[in-house]
Amino acid sequence: MNPFEIYVDNKKIEENYVHTNGGILTAKVSQKHKWTKIFNEKFEGKINLFLFETNVFQYKNLEKLIREPELNFVNFQNETLKKQIVEEEYRVTNMGKLSTLKEYDSKEISTNLKPGFLYDLIATKQPKGGDSVFAGIKRLSTQEGEIPKDMTLHELKLLALQYLDLSPEETQGLKAKIIIMNDLDKEINIRHYTGFDFNENPETPYGIYVRQDGVIKAYPDDSKFIIRELLKI
Repeated sequence: MNPFEIYVDNKKIEENYVHTNGGILTAKVSQKHKWTKIFNEKFEGKINLFLFETNVFQYKNLEKLIREPELNFVNFQNETLKKQIVEEEYRVTNMGKLSTLKEYDSKEISTNLKPGFLYDLIATKQPKGGDSVFAGIKRLSTQEGEIPKDMTLHELKLLALQYLDLSPEETQGLKAKIIIMNDLDKEINIRHYTGFDFNENPETPYGIYVRQDGVIKAYPDDSKFIIRELLKI
């Protein structure tokens, strides 16, 4: 169970991915007695809520975009423009640039839903004795058609910054190279991580990687404190 509630025109939204015709979206952190027992035992501290508003036609599956740039830009006739988009926008990113972030660290959220957008409510929380982690997502689409399931680049960047205890304001101008990593789980399923590598020297990489289910880790030493020290922020 997500530790927050979403309503559209006062009607509660139960599903995590749902279409809506618009209206007024409201969201709030649930009272603790509504949380599951496991959630209560695992987490402490406050819930942070973030709202993203992403144009459906600007949504890009980051993993596919980086792995298969030629397929994603097959209709681009201008080769120079295609190269610039792939290499500059989706190879290197400004960690503090989150133009789709509409609400930051809120307890209650209210917004008018516009047609043709994805509205993502993301929650993070402090585990007992651990770092800030992903605690749930709900996505509302005001566009007919299949609802994509993957988080956006901006949302993955936010989770990385939350893990480092940094805000977008603190990281304006901080550049990171985007890389895709594979992880082989116990059931022999390949899962993809989006890595944000902060070192320009490829021989000594360091950074943060985020999985679509919200798993966040630092590398190579799995310590956010080492990353913060190297970033000098």
